[in-house]
Amino acid sequence: MREQWALFRASVDLQTTFFDTSDEITRRWWAGFNARMFRTLGMAEGREAFLDGLWEAFGRPENWELFPDVEDVLAELRKRVYRLGVVSNWDSRLSVVCQRLGLTAYTDFILASAVAGMEKPNF
Repeated sequence: MREQWALFRASVDLQTTFFDTSDEITRRWWAGFNARMFRTLGMAEGREAFLDGLWEAFGRPENWELFPDVEDVLAELRKRVYRLGVVSNWDSRLSVVCQRLGLTAYTDFILASAVAGMEKPNF
């Protein structure tokens, strides 16, 4: 998988190619990467069903977990009156995942690149 990831990244111009500026573009990126994986594994069938299942599983909050010390650290930062946010190259489901993980209790905002229409860093 690491090898295919490196080859996939090397096959695009990272200065002009964006992966997460909309849910549609993110799904196309996933489809392209997984097509490489299927070819490498010699699998000709099931790609669409796999991609649909992977997309669905990736967006389910119960498939994610916080490191044990995250809430304590965020609570301490909040107590010190820091402005906290989540900014991520992610699809539009990020806010739901963060909410269900309990992160919205500590953050002022959550911003996914697919919602903003641009990835970080964008100078």
